[in-house]
Amino acid sequence: FDKSLDFILPFNQALCRRLAEGFFYNSKIRTHCHTCNFLTIIISKPLPIEKKFNYPSAMPSSFASKIILCTLSMLILGSAGGFLTSLSLKDWFEELEHPPGRPPNWIFGPVWSTLYFMIGTSFAIIWHRHPNQIGRTRLTLFFFIQFIFNLLWTPLFFGFHQVGTALVVIILMWIFITLTIREFKKLSIFAASLLIPYLLWVTFATYLNAAYAWLN
Repeated sequence: FDKSLDFILPFNQALCRRLAEGFFYNSKIRTHCHTCNFLTIIISKPLPIEKKFNYPSAMPSSFASKIILCTLSMLILGSAGGFLTSLSLKDWFEELEHPPGRPPNWIFGPVWSTLYFMIGTSFAIIWHRHPNQIGRTRLTLFFFIQFIFNLLWTPLFFGFHQVGTALVVIILMWIFITLTIREFKKLSIFAASLLIPYLLWVTFATYLNAAYAWLN
């Protein structure tokens, strides 16, 4: 596990630099990666200020309550994307030319529900054991950036049918998931390992997204 991350993270930094040098091309879009200059900076440099977040008194204190809060938050936010997916699977998605290895439609719901539960649990572990790391830290920044990309991908792909733009987003999401795993691993191997299935699924989804962009 440690050796695999040692390989992935230098690769991510090199990928950001490569993205910053050129353009993504697709039959429908041509997107310049100004964003990747920013990515290279925040990956390679520490945040100027890292402070502990002062929690309101109403925030949960027990480990169980943190797991419930985090997992429910992930599931609720992710369910909006699941609704868009279910609408598109019935018409637009079925009309596309599908790549090899495409999973059956019914598998998306159970897989993402399981992954969101694992993501929430992973964050709850870090929050409970290392509360001083939640706030203005690289760990928090990377986690929420990858999750924002996660929430953006589904409406772009299934809602607006922007396959090329979605490909850019999912590549960035993959990068920030690996960065999040690296930061989690410093504090809890178990919390980091809970994100490995998420990384593997997003890797597979990136292949599918790229294949759909190529075929359609």
